[in-house]
Amino acid sequence: MSKKGHQFRPDVLRLIMIFFAMIIICSTDVTANNNTLNEIYVTTEEELRAAFRNRNAIIVVNTTIQLTEEAIEVNGNITLQGDGVIEATGRFEHFIVNEGAEFTLAGDLTLLSVASSRFGGITVHGTLNMHGGVIRDSANSGVNVSYGTFNMYGGKIIYNENLSSSQPRGGGVNLRRATFNMYDGLIANNIGSGVSARINSMINIYGGVISDNEGYRSGIDLVNSFLVIYDGEIRGSSLTNSNTITLMIESHAAIHGGVIDGGILKYAFNTLSATAGEIDHIFIDHNFDHYFNDSVALGSNVVIHSIQEYEGAQPPWSAPPRWRASHRWSISLFQPYIYVGVVVVILIFKLVRTIIFFRTWKRIKQYRLEKLKEDGVICCE
Repeated sequence: MSKKGHQFRPDVLRLIMIFFAMIIICSTDVTANNNTLNEIYVTTEEELRAAFRNRNAIIVVNTTIQLTEEAIEVNGNITLQGDGVIEATGRFEHFIVNEGAEFTLAGDLTLLSVASSRFGGITVHGTLNMHGGVIRDSANSGVNVSYGTFNMYGGKIIYNENLSSSQPRGGGVNLRRATFNMYDGLIANNIGSGVSARINSMINIYGGVISDNEGYRSGIDLVNSFLVIYDGEIRGSSLTNSNTITLMIESHAAIHGGVIDGGILKYAFNTLSATAGEIDHIFIDHNFDHYFNDSVALGSNVVIHSIQEYEGAQPPWSAPPRWRASHRWSISLFQPYIYVGVVVVILIFKLVRTIIFFRTWKRIKQYRLEKLKEDGVICCE
């Protein structure tokens, strides 16, 4: 019996070895074929548009390509890299990342908007990962994120602006119901603030530099949004000396590290907390915040050079008249003093209504009594 068992063992081992060898060979061939198929080198606009029709591809641009028709839509998992230049020559973005798509920008590639159009940039409804490259000279924000996510690991967003409104915001990155995670990279020299977040947007800063952005508000501008800073540098503009971070309309900021070289302007009914890091100065709206002094929480490990309260509708900045003249106070429906005012008005209305009711009832009663006396129902004494 033992001899028969030894006769079958070499055959079994031989089959197992052949099986694993086939798996290794097949997987190697598939990987090699995928790498070859997915890396596409393009030199013309037609080739670039054709490459983006793939659902999964690595596209390499090492020359200058001009976009002359419309924005290129991203609908799959696409990586764009190289050391070339892609120029937008009309009033359209470079790329639109649709919902569910993931677009990665890497290498030393430059997305440039030429002087005749000044539009360009990237609009994101899906996910954008920026590991390298340069986005510059756009007039529609460098990166415009709406209901999407932007992860910045490197690269530069410079010399862009947002001309879509009378109060330009988010020349570098403009967020609307979106998420921005910054790990590294540079956002600088943009007009209309470096990063603007509106309507329940979220900003997480883990590193990188936001510097020398100018306009209506410099640095980071929050409207009904959230900001958490763990590290990195956020510096104001040396030209306008405007505030580096601005909190408006129920915005919330938490600072756990990093350097903020410039002022934090906190309007009423916004919250600010800091546990670590270095902050140049904080301006607090004295008109309202002395009633809500719990809206600022500062830990013992944070270095703050000065804290100031200011009075009046005009905050302490020295921005150019173009931006300062367009400043307006914004009123949130959730501000407590509006609730108090509504309650007071309702109570006054009820009081007046009660007084009128009792006076009217008294007059009717007196009228009926006199009528009964005239009819002889009630005798006069």
